[in-house]
Amino acid sequence: MTELFIKAVLDRLDDWRHLPDYQLERRADIYFALFLPVVLEKYLHTPINPTIIPEFPLKKDGNNQSNKVDYFALSADCTRAFFVELKTDLGSVDDNQISYYSNASGKKLCDILCGLKSIVKRTNGKDERATRQNRLKYLCLLQALATMNLVQASKQDIQKLRGIANQERAYGWTTGIEALEPMSCDFKPQVIYVLPNETEGLPSNFTQITFEEFAKETEKRGALGKRFAKSLRYWAEVDAGSAPLGTVVR
Repeated sequence: MTELFIKAVLDRLDDWRHLPDYQLERRADIYFALFLPVVLEKYLHTPINPTIIPEFPLKKDGNNQSNKVDYFALSADCTRAFFVELKTDLGSVDDNQISYYSNASGKKLCDILCGLKSIVKRTNGKDERATRQNRLKYLCLLQALATMNLVQASKQDIQKLRGIANQERAYGWTTGIEALEPMSCDFKPQVIYVLPNETEGLPSNFTQITFEEFAKETEKRGALGKRFAKSLRYWAEVDAGSAPLGTVVR
C-alpha cells in the first residue's frame, strides 16, 4: 500500500507539471528536502547536519524585507554553510536571484544572521493575531538555529520570548531578540543550485547538482528514493508541456 501511494503521488506530479501555472517546485520541494542531506554529503564530501531550514530569510540591503533561500544547510562540524536553490525548470533561473545570492556569498554567515535578527526584531503589523503568529514562527526558526549551534539561545531564553510574543503589545520583544547573539561563524555560505541539467547561466563559484546526480543518491534509499529517482530523470529529460496527461510511460 505504501509503495502504491508513493507511486500515485509522484505519478500525479509527473502529469500535472505539464499543465499551465502548475508550480512543481512548491509541490516537490519536500521530496528534495528529505534526501538533500545525503546528496550534499556525497557531492560536497562533508557530513551534513540533518536539520535543514526551508525558506530561510535573507535580509535585503537597506531595509528589513527579505529574499528567501529555498534550503539552508550546515556541515556537521559547523564550518560550512550552504544556500540551496531548487529549480525544476531552467527557464526560472533569473538575474535578480543570481544577484542576491552572489551578494550573500560574499558575506560572513554571522553577518547574515545579524541581518536575520534585524528582521525578527521588527516583526509587527496591524493584524495583531497575524503578528503574534509571525513572532512565534520566527522563534521556531531561532530555536532551530540554536540547535545547530549558530545562535546562543537557551531553552529559557526561547520560553521567555514565547511569553512576550503572546502578549498583545509584546513589550520586551526587541530587547530579548537583541540579546540572542550569533555564534562566531566567520565563514561565507556556498551557493548551490539543484536543477534538471547544468546551465551556463550561473556564476562559476556556484555549485550545480543536476537531477541525475541527485537521482543516483536517492535511488539507494528505499522505495520512495527509487520512485523519486524515476521522476527526477523524467523531469530532466522531458520538457514540461511536451507530453499530454496520461501518456507518460513509467
